[in-house]
Amino acid sequence: MVKDTPLARVLSKLGDLLVLNLLCLFCALPVITAGASLSALYGVLFRQEREGQAHLVRDFFRAFRQNFLQATALEAMVALIAVFGITDLRYAVAVGGGAGKLYLAVGTVVIFIAMLLQILAICQQAVYHNTVRRFLANSFALAVCAPGLLLLSMAAWVIPWALLATIPEFFFWKLGAAYLMWGLSGPAWATVKLLSGLFQKVQK
Repeated sequence: MVKDTPLARVLSKLGDLLVLNLLCLFCALPVITAGASLSALYGVLFRQEREGQAHLVRDFFRAFRQNFLQATALEAMVALIAVFGITDLRYAVAVGGGAGKLYLAVGTVVIFIAMLLQILAICQQAVYHNTVRRFLANSFALAVCAPGLLLLSMAAWVIPWALLATIPEFFFWKLGAAYLMWGLSGPAWATVKLLSGLFQKVQK
């Protein structure tokens, strides 16, 4: 019998996150299924947070099938917004001057909105049954109610990947395996930890 020690719990959680990360990566390979894959990842993590356990593979694929159409629609909207923001940022660099600053400001705001929806709308969709319009509207309402939690959730996603993009090549290859194992499930787990309490309060 394995003793229920803090180390055993940490190793068990890392193992769960490894399995979920590989599932999420595999199901997101066609790219168009990335939204459904991320929604399924969040769904299993939220269930673990609420109930203390979940059947990783079975629950992941069940959530993937159930949420596919709606999660794909949400992800497509987020992707279009992100493309618009990135285009503005690239145009800001190209033109410079006063116009460049304006495009830089607009692009930054648009990218922020895309990240907001990527986190809050997909997380809601993984937990609740609602329309796409309500998910989008509720995302802005949640952002206003808990901006600190939103910023921390964004940081959980941005910081690890920003570090990977800026570290020397030697460390990049050393850390690459860790990102392959926990690069998606790690930030998603942190996001669930941050937002689960907020979702429970809103539900009540």
